[in-house]
Amino acid sequence: MREALEALEILAGRGEELAALLDLGGPPSSYDLSMKRMALSSAVRAYLTAEQRDILGPLTELGTADAKELVGLFFQESHRLRSAYSQHVVDWPTACIEEEWHSYRAGSLQLIVQMRRVLAFKKNELFARAHHILQTGGVATRTAAAR
Repeated sequence: MREALEALEILAGRGEELAALLDLGGPPSSYDLSMKRMALSSAVRAYLTAEQRDILGPLTELGTADAKELVGLFFQESHRLRSAYSQHVVDWPTACIEEEWHSYRAGSLQLIVQMRRVLAFKKNELFARAHHILQTGGVATRTAAAR
């Protein structure tokens, strides 16, 4: 799980780097923006690969009800982020960005806010649950209300 967590941190960092570039006050060079976009895209792929290998694969193999439920939550959050990111890429081909900079910037910052929420939820909630389930062999801790 350590590699998945490291990949998540790298992804979050790439999002912050793009946000910083967007906050410089005006359109950056096409090259700089393209490099940040590619770095973010690479970080998304690396994170999803690590998540599958280190978390989803072992949880799926474990096969308990709690593990399956958690896999579903990971997929739900990943799908939410992947869908938003894919739509953003479709909506903003490189040629359109400079012409509509302010709209692109606003949409990108909104996407980064969404990414922050998803990554924080995964890191603070889902990773902890996955770690617990994998350490205990599939027995999740239940609150009194859930019993």
